[in-house]
Amino acid sequence: MKKFENFLVFFSFIFCLLFAEFGLRIFEQQNHSVYPKGLFIKDKKNGYKLAKNFKGKHVFQDFSYSVKTNNYGCFENDINKINAEILILGDSHVWGYVKSEDRYSNILRNRYNFKTYNCAITGSGTLQQKNIYLNLLENGFKPKIIVLGYTVFNDVEDDTLFPEYAVWNGILFKNRDFFIENNGFANFNKIEELPISFFRKIKSILHRNSSIYRYTYRLKNKLINKSKNNNIDTPILNRLSETRLIFNYKKENKYLFDRNINNIKELANLARENNANLIIAPTPTNNKYCSDSFKKSIEYIYNNLKFDNLDIVNSKNCIEESYFYPINGHLNEKGHKYMAKKISEFLSRL
Repeated sequence: MKKFENFLVFFSFIFCLLFAEFGLRIFEQQNHSVYPKGLFIKDKKNGYKLAKNFKGKHVFQDFSYSVKTNNYGCFENDINKINAEILILGDSHVWGYVKSEDRYSNILRNRYNFKTYNCAITGSGTLQQKNIYLNLLENGFKPKIIVLGYTVFNDVEDDTLFPEYAVWNGILFKNRDFFIENNGFANFNKIEELPISFFRKIKSILHRNSSIYRYTYRLKNKLINKSKNNNIDTPILNRLSETRLIFNYKKENKYLFDRNINNIKELANLARENNANLIIAPTPTNNKYCSDSFKKSIEYIYNNLKFDNLDIVNSKNCIEESYFYPINGHLNEKGHKYMAKKISEFLSRL
């Protein structure tokens, strides 16, 4: 009788759990970004790269779109390398959180008749993008122009933390991060390794597959923020200035900015050595993040790049929120049209 009662309790618990899970899935809004499993594979040099000939769907808070990689591991169509005259490199803004035909690389090709080839990869910085260029050169690509989609908001940080990501079971994990001091501020001169532990693997699996876990996770974060009075009383720019490198151009961090600038210059030299020209296409930042400290950082970066006579597309550093997704924050369709127009104007003058 006791065994039956225990079985009944256990069965009831499982039934309630499943009922809650499927019930929550009906009403749950998309509040997380999930890349398709298997899109990313390990890479010794960069930590990760895109799997070749992969098909899947990226689902995030504001939208979802199909992802299809080609035989060279680029999120691009199977374009003959001879026709890849303009190589587009960059991070997730350049990769494009939109339908492939709405990415600015595709608009440049289909509307403005430039022979573009997009091999951007989400989460990358200049160092990784240079390695992608080298790999394409080894595979016989000979682009005449390299367009570097430079996201100043992230790229200084990405190069500092390189290799920033690693892969387990086809899933991307953050591999390194700045050490957070007891006061909540990041120490940009101290990098913390983030091993893919068993606990992180379980959390990732649950996050991708369980509505109960996601609701619990969000509730926990809300309670933590409320207890710290962080969510209401502290402006978002104050929180970013505590942990993001781009808001902290200071004497002790200057060498990190210089390192990223030198990485761009090295990419420009590599392009020249291979009879190509590097063009920097800055990804604009949402106006709400453009504080004085942010503007100070980007002024230092762009003044150094201009001093070396590097070509920079004349796009705005900061633009209104309507060019970005409201939740996820990446360039939306309008943002990609803006970038295509600005890059097209620059290329047309060459």
